[in-house]
Amino acid sequence: MRDLIVTGNITLAPALATDGLVDEYRLFVHPVRLGRRLFADATSPATPRLTETRPFRPHITLLLYRTD
Repeated sequence: MRDLIVTGNITLAPALATDGLVDEYRLFVHPVRLGRRLFADATSPATPRLTETRPFRPHITLLLYRTD
């Protein structure tokens, strides 16, 4: 069997999960504020860098960014 990757599909992914066809979820979190990205350009020297991730209760993760 071959792998199937579904990105950004709010309808297909839950249908696949309901049918027991999902083995793994990979979630990309993009910090946003009011519909705009929080960090404008990842190559800018002023852009904070991710320094730590800390899992909490199920489905909650703290992302710690530093500007130094």
